[in-house]
Amino acid sequence: MSLGWTAKTGGLEAGAWVLFAVLFLWQIPHFLALSWPLRFDYRNAGYKMLAVTHPDKGTSVQPNQPQATLFLLIALRFLSCESNTIV
Repeated sequence: MSLGWTAKTGGLEAGAWVLFAVLFLWQIPHFLALSWPLRFDYRNAGYKMLAVTHPDKGTSVQPNQPQATLFLLIALRFLSCESNTIV
């Protein structure tokens, strides 16, 4: 995303860093949520996934901090740009 932002605007501005932070913080909770329904397939394939090794901690390990941080970063993304169009 930062590469596309730089290609479009000609530099790395605050909006590019906010977008990078949103994508970075979004990946782990998203990955854990996607791995939960597939935990039996992962177990049968021999993968060591959190949903396989600790199924009781599947939802409690996902903290609320990334979601709150994502909300703030998305708000900051729209406040830091001159226009509210997504590049």
